[in-house]
Amino acid sequence: MKNFSENDSGDLELLDFKSWRYPDFPLPKDERERIESLAKLSILNQGLDQTFLNKIAKLAEQVIGAGLGVVNIIAETEQKTVNDNPLNVVSLPRNQSFCNYTVAAGRPFYVKDATVDERFSGNPLVSNAPNIRSYIGVPITDASGMKLGAVCCLNSEIVERPSKLQIEKLNLLADLAHREIVSQQKNKELSLKITKLNLEKQLRANLAKELENQRQAALEATNEINKSIEYASRLQKSLLPKDYPEDFDVAAHWAPRDLVGGDLYNFRAVDEIVLFSVIDCTGHGVPGSFVSAIARSLIDRAISEYGLTNPGNLLNQVNRLMKQTLQQIDGKTGSNEGFDGGFCFFDRRSRTFSFSGAKSSLIMIDRNSEVSILEGDRKSVGSLRNSIDEEYQSHSIKIDNQSFFLFSDGITDVMGAETQRLFGKRRLCGSFSKHYHAGISCQSLIDSVIQDVEKYGGRLPQRDDMTGLLFSLKLSRALD
Repeated sequence: MKNFSENDSGDLELLDFKSWRYPDFPLPKDERERIESLAKLSILNQGLDQTFLNKIAKLAEQVIGAGLGVVNIIAETEQKTVNDNPLNVVSLPRNQSFCNYTVAAGRPFYVKDATVDERFSGNPLVSNAPNIRSYIGVPITDASGMKLGAVCCLNSEIVERPSKLQIEKLNLLADLAHREIVSQQKNKELSLKITKLNLEKQLRANLAKELENQRQAALEATNEINKSIEYASRLQKSLLPKDYPEDFDVAAHWAPRDLVGGDLYNFRAVDEIVLFSVIDCTGHGVPGSFVSAIARSLIDRAISEYGLTNPGNLLNQVNRLMKQTLQQIDGKTGSNEGFDGGFCFFDRRSRTFSFSGAKSSLIMIDRNSEVSILEGDRKSVGSLRNSIDEEYQSHSIKIDNQSFFLFSDGITDVMGAETQRLFGKRRLCGSFSKHYHAGISCQSLIDSVIQDVEKYGGRLPQRDDMTGLLFSLKLSRALD
């Protein structure tokens, strides 16, 4: 073993590492300090709660779009895998670890084809199962700059060089992995301290002061968790659209029940097709936000692979991808997550609208303030109850100066402070009919309707994420 030199290359392949051959492996120049940092994290040897780390690994797979996501810690003589994985790998000798190169480099590391790379072609992980060909990894870095391990994606097929955006997303996941490990370490230390205090209760006269100290420690741990959630909130908000097509007047209302939530709205323009969508994913808070991130990724993937033909077909493909990703194939195993949502297409060539909904509706307001509802299919996307071959119906809509409203059930499920009844679709349609008039902007109209909803709920706490997307084709464009 030799130390990693300071003049190594800065690119993803790290060309100066070409001299290394299995079973030898490089070490970072600060290896001793790095091992000392690892020693402070005793939780690594006591067993981590893998729930959150499993989700980070799954998101790494979604970022790259292929392969197996893994979270690894590089100890002095071995690699420790700290998330569940289908290979059932818990540890490996360090000289077999691809992630060791990421740690030694201290930056993202990419191997396009390990079978022809002399550094790795002799590695049993390449010549035997799992037959690794491509590897992409970014380091997990602590507050002092020490590289503790890596978040990586392994693939048995060749994967092209990751984009700058993909590397940035993997770096965010690596930061979340470090925050999770540190949070578990602090919680473990706090638990041990509380246990010790309870044993010494009868012997110490100043127990109250010690308990106050522990309360402060618990508050600091809670603040760390809240900071992580606020960080996740900023990530989720970054997924929301910032600009809209010029031929549409568009306004949105997005109000998660907690800092993060399971609702998302979006639009996409591909060639001459414009897609507007609102999805309401299973759960609230952090769990809901993870499901919404997965759903958003699968919608983008379905559009990339199958294009925008009609909204029903898009829901068909996303349902299939969701059930495959969450292992819901046999109806018994896997998670029961999914989403309700509505997709609305506008074809600029044929000047036609179409709609498809999964337990979701489309409200239409015409120029005479008449309001109608177009109901979608009574089935969600994903979930154990659905078949992988579910088909969702597309509805064609004639253009007649309408405004269209896609929404999550968090709006209609607002409980009346006085009536103790849900706001419902009937009141929602009535609110649109009351406030609509010729020339009103989508922003003014949605603001007025949401004010009615909030007034109806009074001071009762918000029960669900609330999302609405109001849009209409601009008249000058409609006449073109």
